[in-house]
Amino acid sequence: AGDIFGASQAGFVDSVGIDYYLKLMDDEIRRQKGEIVIEDDEDNQSLINVDTHISDKYVSDDDIKIEIHQRINEIDSIDKFMEVKKELEDRFGSINEKLENYMYEEWFEALAKQLEIKNVVQNDRLIEIEIPENISREIKGDKLLLDASSISRNISLKYHNEKIIITLNLFGLEDNYVVYLVKLLERIKENIGID
Repeated sequence: AGDIFGASQAGFVDSVGIDYYLKLMDDEIRRQKGEIVIEDDEDNQSLINVDTHISDKYVSDDDIKIEIHQRINEIDSIDKFMEVKKELEDRFGSINEKLENYMYEEWFEALAKQLEIKNVVQNDRLIEIEIPENISREIKGDKLLLDASSISRNISLKYHNEKIIITLNLFGLEDNYVVYLVKLLERIKENIGID
């Protein structure tokens, strides 16, 4: 147990994320029991790349880092975001921008799952998100256009093969790109009436 949950594993948890780490642990336990484990890497891949490392300057204890990863992994709304942020700041002091971006990334992943988003392209110039057909059909295009333009002029929309494609140009953004993506996906969720 010490090797599995101890300090030597903390770097690995930081590199793969707590969700994937816990899934790997669960899969290995099931294998040891002789159960058949079906590999499904698609569900455990993050759609966007954000640094999920928790600095030793913020918290040095590896067990507490795992606890923080677990709490951040629960973020799926503004209320949960604010709750976790307040808890972290109360316990450990102000969070830095990297940690806040990590929290936004988890919120983004939860929103993407609710909106059934599976295709995201990311490079150093842009991020492109493909909204699936069934969700695209429900979106009011004029409202989405207004929402996108109120969030950032760097967001462009197109309709291709019955899917809405959202493109965020990464140059000249005042905040981290994940903040804009969360704002837009929240608006899409409201647009189609998902709670």
